[in-house]
Amino acid sequence: MPTRAASPVWRTTPATRLALLACLALGLGAGGLAGCGVLLPGRVTHYTPGPAAVQGAADCLATSSWHGPGMSPAPDVGATLGSVPPGFVPVDAVLCSPGPPTAQGSTGPPRQTILEQHLSGDYEPLLAALEEHSDRQEGGVCPAMAELIPDLWLVNAAGKAVHVQWPLTGCGFSKPGVRKALDALAVSSARTLNLPATGPGLPTPGPPVHYTPGPAALQAGVDCLASSMALPARDIPQPEVLDLMGSVPEGFVPVDVVECSLHVGAPAGTSAPTPVAPTIVERHFVGNYAPLLAALAQQSERRDGVVCEASLELIPDLWLVNAAGKAVHVQWPLDACNKSKPETAKALAGLQPGATRSLDVPAAR
Repeated sequence: MPTRAASPVWRTTPATRLALLACLALGLGAGGLAGCGVLLPGRVTHYTPGPAAVQGAADCLATSSWHGPGMSPAPDVGATLGSVPPGFVPVDAVLCSPGPPTAQGSTGPPRQTILEQHLSGDYEPLLAALEEHSDRQEGGVCPAMAELIPDLWLVNAAGKAVHVQWPLTGCGFSKPGVRKALDALAVSSARTLNLPATGPGLPTPGPPVHYTPGPAALQAGVDCLASSMALPARDIPQPEVLDLMGSVPEGFVPVDVVECSLHVGAPAGTSAPTPVAPTIVERHFVGNYAPLLAALAQQSERRDGVVCEASLELIPDLWLVNAAGKAVHVQWPLDACNKSKPETAKALAGLQPGATRSLDVPAAR
């Protein structure tokens, strides 16, 4: 069962340059927001959940408590989830996913909603996909990312319904067969459900605050491994790493730009679950740096109570180097949801790739 973040607002920090500081889980469906972390390789086993309990009807509000700050699903909800019971023949499939916030009059804070979609068509591919076993691994290399998995209900001709569990990988991601089968179905009807009035409301957003981080410290050179401690399942970044990051110092003229990004994957010619360790790709860029400097000069935003989409962004580390070989570890300008403003990525895309190398992440730093 998924867990809930302390707030419906996604918050990351500058330490997410190479990987997310922590695994934030926003349980907005039966599978929730899963698959966060980079772990050591381990043994993979397979399992199939027990049959889901047959219930009186589909209920997209059954997991509405998962939408509130710090809330957990009721134990009886988790107990009814499971695989498709033998002999259960669906005539309807119901998908429940987060809907847009709605206002409560002119003064009340916005409330969360759930989008209920009924899907029709050939259910055989969906049933076949739901029969696939889930994986469980002891450790294992997982991408530092997250997935929002909607609730899924199947309804039979008598109107009885089952709340089914998506088959999951060892990293907690949904296996692709279910989404592919759902995409092949047609939406026959849809409606937006307001969460119960007794449920939690969303905070009223405060006014936006714009800020510029202090100048980044001048360092002896680029160190793409500086933030390797930010990899999930490791210690959090050392405070001195964060203290050295910041905006481009006044008068700093770059002659080189270096991007450090995390790569997780099996070596060429191998297949999962081949044991591998994460690496960091150090990539140099050449060209006209003026657009990049202009993008980095933008202010970041901070806004209390803002409602952010359920997504996490992996922002690479970015270093600038001057003619003397000195380097600064710069902060990307961020919006109120701590996502990078698009101008920096656009400016990087306008540069020419130069030298590239892969760095092994040390077992300990």
